[in-house]
Amino acid sequence: MLATWRDTFEIALKEIGDISGFTVFDAGPEGYASRVLAQRIGDGQIIGVNMWLDFYKAVRKMVGAKLMQKLVLIYDDMKQMNYIKDCFFDLVVSYETMVSIERRTPGSTLPILHQFYRILKQNGRFLAVENFPLNEVKPIDEAQELQIKSLKILNKLVPIKVHYNAPQLSKMLRQVGFENINWKMVSKGDRVSSNSVIREINGLKSLVNEIIKKQKEREEYLNEIQEIDKQVKRTGLRTPPYYALYARKIS
Repeated sequence: MLATWRDTFEIALKEIGDISGFTVFDAGPEGYASRVLAQRIGDGQIIGVNMWLDFYKAVRKMVGAKLMQKLVLIYDDMKQMNYIKDCFFDLVVSYETMVSIERRTPGSTLPILHQFYRILKQNGRFLAVENFPLNEVKPIDEAQELQIKSLKILNKLVPIKVHYNAPQLSKMLRQVGFENINWKMVSKGDRVSSNSVIREINGLKSLVNEIIKKQKEREEYLNEIQEIDKQVKRTGLRTPPYYALYARKIS
């Protein structure tokens, strides 16, 4: 049976243990982690910060109206969170956020990790769940190979300065002051839902039409995406594998 995003996140979260009553910072939320966290925190609270304009709509759709009562969502850059006081959160969760940081705001990872350290309580925990960088992935099936092809197109259209692997992020966490740092693989790759496949393919096409001005080059991109789309209808998509990275603020 293929893993889903929920399987992967729950495996990663298991090592954190019981989070009921926690105050949780959801870094760059898009709804996936928010939903599971909201179901588990009891009378706790989640505060999420994202600089994607439509993120509130996406989170609300994924989480549902009832659980949204446990969330406070803020549209902002995570480098600039002076309104959040020091030592406030029990747990910081980053689900597929680090790679987005470097895509949207290159060079911001270290300053944002400093913010995470600042807002965590003493003995507070940090959890990041991220894909392995594409250059470290050997596809396990055709679905994953196609997903990697589509991500490489995205990286050409919207270049990413750096995609950190677990050892690199671990080094940065130590630099910031975190301790008890360890990581593990939590998924060989998740099945991508049919709706997500459609959104991803259409999103790539829209980016091409928006960014590529030369007609011939644009047609080449669109033909490549169309070929991927044809094969995806037969195989589906599978994400690259995921790792979970854990750390603690001791002092």
